[in-house]
Amino acid sequence: MPISTDDLLPAADQRSTVFVDITIYSSRSWRGVPNPPAALRLTSAIFSAPPAVAGNAWFAVHGGRIDLVETLLLGTFVVLILVQLMIPGAYWRLPFTLGFWVFTFTATSSGTYTVHWLALWGGPGHAVWAWFAIALVTILIGSIAVRSAALLTAHSRIDAQGVAPSAQLL
Repeated sequence: MPISTDDLLPAADQRSTVFVDITIYSSRSWRGVPNPPAALRLTSAIFSAPPAVAGNAWFAVHGGRIDLVETLLLGTFVVLILVQLMIPGAYWRLPFTLGFWVFTFTATSSGTYTVHWLALWGGPGHAVWAWFAIALVTILIGSIAVRSAALLTAHSRIDAQGVAPSAQLL
């Protein structure tokens, strides 16, 4: 089935939106505009999720075939993931908050997209690489869950002294 221009518009619109967002965010740092507050810096991790989500959806709708749209989504995904892989130090320096859950959506959509492409590639060791991607995502989400539980436990001990345990949940 050939691709019509109607099929390309959603991908082109999504790509242009992501590139506009990244351009705005990057130009702030190039012009010397102060970084956003620490709580908002985590949200830059979500920039790499749209091509992965769109790619997963495109695989689901079109039966896992590689076509022009899927290739464009993969290229966009690779560029945006490489940007994220260049700035982990900025995330490590931030104090842990519940805002770190923003990484879980990006990680799961990116991990799923990676597994789809590895399955299509079918090259030597693709299953090992797929399991590695799944393990990496699982470790990331598990560590965020453990840190969140520790953070919430510490806050409930500090903030709710003298309050009945059932009232702390409200």
